[in-house]
Amino acid sequence: LWAIGVVALTVGQLNIMTQMMAVILLGLGIDFAIHIISGFTEYRAGGLSIQNALEETFLKVGRGVLTGGFTTACAFYAMIISQSRGMREMGLTTGSGLLAVLFATFLILPVFLVYRERRRDKKQNKSDSVVVQKDLSFKSLGNSGTWLAKNYRTTLLISLILTGLLIWSASTITFDSNYMNIEPEGITSVVLQDTILDKFDLSTDYAMILSDNPKESRELAKAYRDLGTVAMVEDISTYLPSQEERAERLPYLMRIQKVMESTSVRNRFNRSELPGLKWEIDRLRMNIIEMQDMAFLGGQDKVDNKCRDLVGNPEDENPRDKVQDLYERLDQSRTADLSHLQRTLAPYLKQTVLRMANTDPIELEDLPETVLDRYANTDRSQFLVTVYPAGSVWQDADFLRQFVADIESVSERATGMPPVFLALIEVIGKDGRLAMMLTLVVVFALLWIDFRNPKHALMAMVPLTMGLAWMIGLMKLTGQQFTAMNVMGLPMILGIGIDDGVHIVHRWVAEGKGKIHLVFASTGKAILLTTLTTMLGFGSLIFSIWRGFGHLGAALFVGVAACFLTTILFLSGIIGWIEHKQK
Repeated sequence: LWAIGVVALTVGQLNIMTQMMAVILLGLGIDFAIHIISGFTEYRAGGLSIQNALEETFLKVGRGVLTGGFTTACAFYAMIISQSRGMREMGLTTGSGLLAVLFATFLILPVFLVYRERRRDKKQNKSDSVVVQKDLSFKSLGNSGTWLAKNYRTTLLISLILTGLLIWSASTITFDSNYMNIEPEGITSVVLQDTILDKFDLSTDYAMILSDNPKESRELAKAYRDLGTVAMVEDISTYLPSQEERAERLPYLMRIQKVMESTSVRNRFNRSELPGLKWEIDRLRMNIIEMQDMAFLGGQDKVDNKCRDLVGNPEDENPRDKVQDLYERLDQSRTADLSHLQRTLAPYLKQTVLRMANTDPIELEDLPETVLDRYANTDRSQFLVTVYPAGSVWQDADFLRQFVADIESVSERATGMPPVFLALIEVIGKDGRLAMMLTLVVVFALLWIDFRNPKHALMAMVPLTMGLAWMIGLMKLTGQQFTAMNVMGLPMILGIGIDDGVHIVHRWVAEGKGKIHLVFASTGKAILLTTLTTMLGFGSLIFSIWRGFGHLGAALFVGVAACFLTTILFLSGIIGWIEHKQK
């Protein structure tokens, strides 16, 4: 609740990235309470008073909780350097939210612990029952840590071999640039995009360029049509022929005019022309059906509805097809009726063709408002050029880069989904690397300040760096790819995964050498529980309808598990090696 209040004060709103903050904080924020409750109940079970148990908890556990909380928050804060607003706000809100949870834990949790223990003590005093001390630690983890430390050579050798294999696996992981693969599966809009690409050899994710006048628009359109990655170009020059185009078309227009002016309208319909009329009507029907399909795929509802009125709704069981009805009725029509149709429509058709064959130059002012509104702004000072790619900009990353490079080679003012998405991928990749490096530096500095010993700081970071390699390797082995969403999990896991190493090293330093069993039985229990709760928190994202959240959740699920395993293996071996040397 405090975290959401902090978001309201700092950012003021949630977006598609920051809305999963609650899931992240539920998975991570519970870790603080688990470590404190685990330590406190352990000391109470060991016979310490409430005050002494609480003091011992904060001395041996609380410092690690604070360090882990600050390092995790700093990992999220490192994302603030990103050029992407989504990443910036996610880093700010999640980092601030985590500190709010940390503060609330230290302020409120001890009060509830003391209150609970005092009530329990009162009940026991009234009943005069004998308190049986319980060992709440995980002995199996303690035994495992002791064995791994005792056989540190074998432990470190196996750990390094596994790390080498997983690094090799990580080196083969690929990046899925198909943005549609992070959208909900099977939604109509995504399926229709593939259909349009398959049937018409063009993508609906077009690029757009603004020009200052129709002449510049014509020049841009001509340059784009010559590119091999372009399927189609739309601009206002289609309705405004150039002087060269007018000169080329003028003989044809004049010939059409001459033919139509000399053509007389017959008053009677010749029955022998009926097959030709039927053929034309059938061709008209097929053209309307094709227009209907294109209008439906392109979202042109007005055209689609008009076509439905003529040839029926294809989704109906028995669609009413007016054109087909006309076709079938022609055989039963009387010659007199067809002659009446001839006298009515022929003059209209003649005048329409003559108007279309007008040889006067077409000016901007001659175009209807519907055309002007489609290609020009309200004051007609800027004109839109739309460029459709000849392939999928999502399924083929190389084609996306080539298409964007081609359109930007003609004009630097190109925009639209393809160049924006390519820029987003580059920004996320570059900023992700910078955030990771910044996180490593900040985390090491915080650990050095906390431990006052650079060796202990490096020791706590060993399972983190190895865990990152394991995470990517395990992602590859589990069939995952990097996407625009889950690459953000890499800087995030640096802050999340450091906690395990920090707690183990803190407890080991506090207890002194020879206490490996206690360290892993007690603190190991806490980091196992926090690992499981964090994995459940991120794992819940896998069931998200929007697959982008699922990709991020799956990556972090694997990453958290990897950091726990590397903590147990590497730190057991390193601590065993150090204590062996000290002997």
